[in-house]
Amino acid sequence: MNYRPQDVLHLQLAHERGYGSLQLKDINITGDISIDKLRAKPKGQRKLFQVLQELDTPLSFYSGYAPNTDIICDGGCEAAIKGCLGTIEKRRPGSLKKAKKGAIVTGIYKGDIVVPDGNVLLVGDCTKVDGKLVAKRVMRIKGCPIGARNLFIPVPLLFGLPSPMFDIRDAFLFIVNSIQKVFNIVKYRWVLKQ
Repeated sequence: MNYRPQDVLHLQLAHERGYGSLQLKDINITGDISIDKLRAKPKGQRKLFQVLQELDTPLSFYSGYAPNTDIICDGGCEAAIKGCLGTIEKRRPGSLKKAKKGAIVTGIYKGDIVVPDGNVLLVGDCTKVDGKLVAKRVMRIKGCPIGARNLFIPVPLLFGLPSPMFDIRDAFLFIVNSIQKVFNIVKYRWVLKQ
């Protein structure tokens, strides 16, 4: 996908911890397709939703640090945001461009976030702003990490986006998945009692 392994944080961290090389010449790649054919598949495609700051939207994104570390927290909560916004944009192309001005924060952000005419969403249990926070409204969604589906109602409401939860094309799937989830919880509790 034209990423340099040195620029992919989790690969760099794994390398630093001794889990292998970042050089392709040191890696044995096998499979039913050659690396050249694999490279050709995404050629010319944009890397949307890999870097939130590159999205064409009035929303701003702030990635802070994971608690008690000096590592940017770009994992679970940020992945949930990417999943939520990606789903919204896939279902209703052009929606992100029309979003209301605002900001989404993950991790412990060290700096100011000033959006006096917009809303700010803090995603995750540990998320906070170490600096000035100015917004029309500040909302927090708890979880560690949070799942994309937990964002499908609050994110659209806060930023004026269409919610996939209310898309008639997906209503049947949401109902089936909800019933299946309840069934699995009941089944799991029954198994534990045995």
